[in-house]
Amino acid sequence: MEGNLLKVSEIMANLLPTIRPTFPDRQMLQSQVFTGKHLAVIETSLITFEECACEQFHFLIPLRQAPVIRTENKLHALEKMSVFPCNPMQPHQIHDTGIVDFKALIIYMEKTFLQTVAEDLFGNRNIELSSSCFAYSPELKELISKFIHECRSKQLGCSLMLESLSVQIAVLLLRLCHQNPPVESCLSGKHWDNKSITQAIEYLTDNYQKKISLSDLASETHYSPYHFL
Repeated sequence: MEGNLLKVSEIMANLLPTIRPTFPDRQMLQSQVFTGKHLAVIETSLITFEECACEQFHFLIPLRQAPVIRTENKLHALEKMSVFPCNPMQPHQIHDTGIVDFKALIIYMEKTFLQTVAEDLFGNRNIELSSSCFAYSPELKELISKFIHECRSKQLGCSLMLESLSVQIAVLLLRLCHQNPPVESCLSGKHWDNKSITQAIEYLTDNYQKKISLSDLASETHYSPYHFL
């Protein structure tokens, strides 16, 4: 028992420090942890219904039964093998819907690391990810599998491989967040409603002679600029 506690302690010491108080399975009794310098992947079968918030970006990937998550005043019915992003310190809570076969991957990514990658991609580090699921693509699945394999094998050059894979995972996650249409159903209403679409078209028609930015259009329709990409 003492040896098991020591092993858990070593694992937790290598994790990004700020995920320790927010991850529900602190003793790692139903979870496996794979961690690099800027990224940690946790495979877990433990589900908690307490409200959570984390100082880092993280992404929930249900592998079996998918939960319903509340963010702010909105409910999101996730789908199996989809990716649900959470921003730093964004409160979210899984609702008790009678799930009996829960298994998920959680990707924790250091806030400043993802912001640096976002600045290289978009020229802006002040990103806010939309609370919309996107498909767990084969490319992302392959990168995460390679990341886990490197953590397990600990071969020569492991730290370099993990650093490279972390950058690739960060780039792909940002691409998927901003390019893919959502796949989850939002229980509080449609992601896009006809009134907002009409409003956007009317605004463009009335102001076509002006220089209109995505921020202008987003402000007029009360959506994020990334919804128009």
